Amino acid sequence: MNPQELAEEFWNMDSAQQADFFNILADIIEENQGRGMMQLDYIVMENALYPHGARLINMLADKIKEV
Repeated sequence: MNPQELAEEFWNMDSAQQADFFNILADIIEENQGRGMMQLDYIVMENALYPHGARLINMLADKIKEV
């Protein structure tokens, strides 16, 4: 599955499925000794991340802070 297909699949999920996706991703990160958080740092520094992609990450983070 390529990133385009993954994004489309995620978009087509309902809210419970999207929440489960993030829960599973968190489990995978934890199982890999937190390396996923370092990966997030690399993604943010990557030239391939467009400004609108970075804004989406920020928007998600801000929304989580409200919970």
